[in-house]
Amino acid sequence: MALHGVDVSHHQNDAGMDVRRVAKAVDFVIVKATQGSSFVDPRCRQNLDGVREVGCLTGTYHFAGATGKVPGDPAAEANHYCDTVDRRPGEVLVLDYEPVKPPADPDGWCAAFLTQARERMGVMPLIYMGELNTRERAWSRTRALSPGLWIARYGKNNGLRPSINLNVGSWGRFDMWQYTSEGRADGCKGVVDLNDFNGDAATWQRLADGTASGQPATPVGFDVAGWRATKGDSSPHIEALQRWGNREFPAFCKIAAPAPRYGRQTAAFVREFAHRSSIPEADGERIGPKIAAALAKAGFAG
Repeated sequence: MALHGVDVSHHQNDAGMDVRRVAKAVDFVIVKATQGSSFVDPRCRQNLDGVREVGCLTGTYHFAGATGKVPGDPAAEANHYCDTVDRRPGEVLVLDYEPVKPPADPDGWCAAFLTQARERMGVMPLIYMGELNTRERAWSRTRALSPGLWIARYGKNNGLRPSINLNVGSWGRFDMWQYTSEGRADGCKGVVDLNDFNGDAATWQRLADGTASGQPATPVGFDVAGWRATKGDSSPHIEALQRWGNREFPAFCKIAAPAPRYGRQTAAFVREFAHRSSIPEADGERIGPKIAAALAKAGFAG
């Protein structure tokens, strides 16, 4: 049975939120606590106290990086979060990773933050990111820590839960889904993010307290003996794929300047093609045999 909840910050308070009414209307509330290495949400304490008073399932989150800047030292940001949050048993911790300017090594940054937070708090936080971002890289160091995964994908973003297939690549599974940022909840005059948690209250407690792992400890494998492995990262075949993709699937990811190399735009196209072809094991970083077969079925001859 899924749980339904919201995540809030001072933006909802500014719009006229009664956090106690909200907490009575949903199964869980996750409160913004900190951002970067010094910012504390001005309504963090008020919101957290209100949710705890009602007895709603509770969590807090840290937003990676100061606004408009590359996230700073991950250990410093984790310490700032841990210094601010007086976590209680059963409350989830979350790293909200969605920086406008990502660090040079996103996987290493997130792994370092999670490791420091676990060392300080004794439990592993969840990690929040966009569904597409889960397939932008392997995330091997982050996934090896086995954090719970909270993903965001909105569809039409009209306040309703979209009927769409979700693909988190080599993560294999997710624990929570933020499906709109235009939701409505009793007690909140403005819009709010709506979320589904994959489990009941007991599952929440186990994930929050570290007695259940959100992800497999061993990263999901991926078969590399496919099209890209034989044709290479730099060949006329890749430029042919780019031109074919632009022509046949212009809404996927328009590649502005086709070139015989496998760059970020090509990777984005392949990720989306794999997702729409229902190939869950594709991590988007290479073309394996199933993607190759799907491309051939769609009419690409290589």
